[in-house]
Amino acid sequence: MEEIRIRDDQLNTLTTSIQALLAGVDKSQRKQQDLDLIKDQLQEFETAMDGFKIELKHQSPSDKKIYKGKLKVHRENYDNMKNQAEWKQTDNLRKDLVGDHKAKVVDYESSDGLMKHGLEVQQESKESLQRSVGKVAETLQIGTETAAQLQRQTDQMTNMIDNLDQIESMLVATDFIPRFRGFETDDDFVW
Repeated sequence: MEEIRIRDDQLNTLTTSIQALLAGVDKSQRKQQDLDLIKDQLQEFETAMDGFKIELKHQSPSDKKIYKGKLKVHRENYDNMKNQAEWKQTDNLRKDLVGDHKAKVVDYESSDGLMKHGLEVQQESKESLQRSVGKVAETLQIGTETAAQLQRQTDQMTNMIDNLDQIESMLVATDFIPRFRGFETDDDFVW
């Protein structure tokens, strides 16, 4: 009985913590770190909820009914917080890629206002394109490094196979081990 109360308290504490982080992430100066912390806490929440479910099986019928209701609330809180975190992560990535656009007052009546607005849009587009090119360059670099690492690992595996074949050939040639090919079981093999 005590374990399920501890799990319930843990889930309530995590709910409060995650909701506070979600509420403050938009104004945070370290959004990605906060989003990573939220992700970690959601994982901890999911683990605690699994423990809660296990403890629920060992409860009396009357307690089971109470804690099933609490489990339902925890599940709803988890789903809601996870959806918010995913939305905020997506929004953060979008802002990182295209920048954070704020509504601007534009004087559409004068040619100077229109020209200024056009130049601002052009500058924002240029900056967005530069960020996109930077992301593509990062992706290409990561892909190149990954391909090189995979090639090194493939070469290592090929060398290992070749070395094993050489060792087997040497052992067979020196009659250290007889050839096992053709024997189905140990009973068929005579020492």
